[in-house]
Amino acid sequence: MNRLVSLYASDVFEDFMEDPKCEECGALATQRCSRCKMAWYCSRDCQLRQWKKHKQICAMFTEARSEESK
Repeated sequence: MNRLVSLYASDVFEDFMEDPKCEECGALATQRCSRCKMAWYCSRDCQLRQWKKHKQICAMFTEARSEESK
């Protein structure tokens, strides 16, 4: 699982990504989670509505990034 999280947490993955879509509503996203940098949102409202679902995965991505930088 850590290898998978580390793959998605890597900056290289973004090079292959299409235009980001909001995790909550699917609209074109311009903002991302400031903690894990993986989830994209179109607005603060969508981010707040999605937080309960995103919280656990956010912690995993954040941990993977911190381990990667050691």
